[in-house]
This record gives sequence, structure tokens and C-alpha cells, in this order.
Amino acid sequence: MREYIADVLKVRARASILADRVRRDNDLNQIAAEYGEIDQLWRVVSLQLENVRGLDRESQNLIAKMNQSDRKLGDLLQTGPQLKRTELLTQTSALSNALGILVEDIEIELSREPQRFELVRAGQEVEQRMIQVSNLIIDRQSYDAIKREYLAFRDSWNSFATRLRPYHNRILSRGIQRVVQQDRSIQELLWLPQDGANMQEIAHLTEALKRDVDEFYRRATLRLLISLPPANYIATSDEFYGTVENLIDTVNHNK
Repeated sequence: MREYIADVLKVRARASILADRVRRDNDLNQIAAEYGEIDQLWRVVSLQLENVRGLDRESQNLIAKMNQSDRKLGDLLQTGPQLKRTELLTQTSALSNALGILVEDIEIELSREPQRFELVRAGQEVEQRMIQVSNLIIDRQSYDAIKREYLAFRDSWNSFATRLRPYHNRILSRGIQRVVQQDRSIQELLWLPQDGANMQEIAHLTEALKRDVDEFYRRATLRLLISLPPANYIATSDEFYGTVENLIDTVNHNK
């Protein structure tokens, strides 16, 4: 929780200042403008707090109560959801760039695959959907319009990523992870609930881990083992390998 305390205190300070202004000032336009900034900050903090694991019931109820008050004040002041448009545009542009790099990697890494051209075309379509989201932000479209288009992008991206993962290509895996990380940042800025554990992604990552471990064992020569300081490396490495295999079995049984 420590990393969120500073933002919570910032919301509290801004709300206290605005409460004083409301008591002294009747300029609703100025009050609405200042509250829009508080709403923008609170929505991000609220989403972060809701995703904290193990949060007690009383804290959850307080967050829900503040969300309800936030919506009521937004309706009274007619502010609507206040997006961090500049930051959101930066993140969506970064995501478009990550998709462009991924498409280029597909052309190179899957050059001998019969599905290459179809995958490249599908990737370009996903990239275009992301560019459309950026265009809506630039045109200052409503929150609902941006959210709707972004959810449509995410559906197309999830389908595309599912098609790429079976290729078990390290470069493509890195590209997918870049997109996934950018996606999470944008979800937060759009106040979208964070996805639960994506078992397909976890299974893919654990299989990649096992391949890395297998490659290490193939490359570790007897000369290397002899040169290591005295220790029971054989037993330790055997235990580690068994742990990795057990992790993969656990993931596969819970897909």
C-alpha cells in the first residue's frame, strides 16, 4: 500500500482546498474545472487501490463510498470523466509503435512459415485499430467512445496474440510482452478493471522458461561444472529442474 499513500494524500489535499473554495466562492465553472482535475486523479488512485490484494472489507467499502460520491459530484457539476489525454495519447502511441515492431519481427522471424503473410496482415489490422484509438483521443472524443474503441482493439489483440504464442519464438515473445505491458498502462488510464490471470499467457511463459532451462543444461559443459567452487550443484540443479516441471504441470492443469 505504501506506494499509493502519496497519491491518496494528494487527492485529500486537493479536495480540502476545493471544499474551502466552495464555501467562499460561487464560481461554478472554476469549481467544476478544479473538481475535474481531482476526479481525474482519484479515478486512477481508486482503480489502483481496488486491485490491491488482501485489502480489508472496511477499506473496500470506503473506496466504494468515495467512488459513489465522486460520481454524484461529477453529475452535479456536469464534469463527466476527466481523461489524462496527453498521457493517454503517449501510451497509445507507444502501443502502436510496439505493434509495428512486432509486425516487422513476424516478417523476419516467420519468413519460412506459410502463415506469415496472413499473420502480418492480421497484425497490421490490430495496429490500425490502435491508431484509431489515438485518433479519437486527438479529436477529443468522449470517454465512452474511446473506451468502446479500446475494448474492440483488445478483443482483436487477444485473438492475434493467441495465434502467435504457439510459435515459441523468443523475439516474438518479447514483442508480445511489450504490448501486454503497454495495454496494462492504458487500462489504468481508462479506469478499466485489470484482467485476472491470463492462463494462456502464463502457460506460454512457463513453457518459455522450461526451454531456457533446457538450453542452459545443454550448454553447461562438464568443464564448467568442474571449474565451479565446491558445492552440490548437481543436486541443486536437479531440484530446480523438478520445480520448473512441477510449475508447468500446475499451470497446465489449471488452464
